[in-house]
Amino acid sequence: MCPVESPTGADPRLVSRFAGAGARPGFTWEAAAPIVGLAPSVLSRWERLLLDRAGFDLGSTLSFADLAGLAALSATVRCLGAGADGFAGGLARLFEALRDRADVEHLDGYVALISRDSARLAERYDNERCAAADILVVPLRPILADFRGLVFA
Repeated sequence: MCPVESPTGADPRLVSRFAGAGARPGFTWEAAAPIVGLAPSVLSRWERLLLDRAGFDLGSTLSFADLAGLAALSATVRCLGAGADGFAGGLARLFEALRDRADVEHLDGYVALISRDSARLAERYDNERCAAADILVVPLRPILADFRGLVFA
């Protein structure tokens, strides 16, 4: 059975080729950069920004949930450029929401709704309300589809 289809989630041994010497299975920052499509320098900048503006520390080893958050961050940076900095608080809340879920690899039908100071995962949302409130809508389906080829290959 593919780890993505497994009811218990991804097998940490399958991602060990990306892991560093950290205590928990996960991904190093160097391994995460090409997976999420951000240069290491951009990742470092955002690591500092999330800590300084939102008090959120990603840590030295990244989980699968963190990769999903970084991919959403990458989409935000591509769409908003420098304006993405204003969403640091909301992006930090997205990382927290993803870390709280044991089933991140199964969230294909969800979107991340990210405002400047908050975030949540939702199956349904109102396009007009999101546009009026400056809420970013990041579909998780393409992120997770990419990860299935890169992380679980």
